[in-house]
Amino acid sequence: MNIVVIKGKVITKVDFKFIYDRYGKTNKYTSIARCMLKIDNESIVQICGYDSIADFMYRELKIGDKVICDGYLDSAGMICLEEMW
Repeated sequence: MNIVVIKGKVITKVDFKFIYDRYGKTNKYTSIARCMLKIDNESIVQICGYDSIADFMYRELKIGDKVICDGYLDSAGMICLEEMW
């Protein structure tokens, strides 16, 4: 697992979705939120958070907010958050 700590500015609206498992298999998560960050070197990265982090992202983040994120890089190249300040 690749650990990631980044600082950036939110540049898109937070996309919040519930995860529904219609086949009856138990999911580890129930909700997901995604948005894009522009970091200091002008790169744009996608971040996502699950459950309580997703709720926080949807409730608190607005375009232009500056955040510091701690998480890991998943196989799709997206940064999955574990903490956010």
